[in-house]
Amino acid sequence: PMEPGHVNRVALTFDDGPGPETADLVRFLVDEQAAATFFVLGQNCELRPEVVTMMRDAPGIELATHSYSHPDLHHLDDEEIRDELERSNCLVTEPGGQTPPLFRPPYGHRDRRVDGIARELGQSVALWTLNSMDFKDDHHTTEHVLQNVRPGDVILFHDTHHSTVTATRELVPALRSRGFELVTMSELLGPCVPGRVYRGRNGARVRLSRWLKLQVLRVRHRARMMRARPPR
Repeated sequence: PMEPGHVNRVALTFDDGPGPETADLVRFLVDEQAAATFFVLGQNCELRPEVVTMMRDAPGIELATHSYSHPDLHHLDDEEIRDELERSNCLVTEPGGQTPPLFRPPYGHRDRRVDGIARELGQSVALWTLNSMDFKDDHHTTEHVLQNVRPGDVILFHDTHHSTVTATRELVPALRSRGFELVTMSELLGPCVPGRVYRGRNGARVRLSRWLKLQVLRVRHRARMMRARPPR
């Protein structure tokens, strides 16, 4: 339930693009005046530079970066991490333009080294609070998001999935009908400090509830694993 007087903002964020259907997705969002943030991959920016230009000029669309080749940054040395960030930034930033203020590490894997390099490059580390689970199908994605979304959420999607594009067309009107305002991640968070890690703007009750649910799932998973072990 919505809290009286609470600003019911959520941020739709899309990783790994631009993909084959990203341009169509952006056009839909612009037509609907629905803001969103795209964390693009450098490799895919090289494949579709015209889509990057379109996104850069699209009202309500925020461009951010997601590395060049989507490695697990935990397995790279400092220079390799810096190269991943700088190469993707160069492909998104116009000559003489400002580096995108937000960077999302692949898989959400980060540590002090990653945060420090992001700080050097003037970028904040942007994670999420709600995984849309869009690796399944569009119906499951829509249902999962609508059942779990709360004010202040940063929702993780991937615009490389056809099902995600389909689900987004359903979710935008559905979220609005429930009183949510769709904004970019920067609009949701407000001013960010380079090198600092941000997720969303959920209240303490939501964070605690999700943490407890996660612990229950972990306990159930361990119990299933124990039952599946062959007897000695």
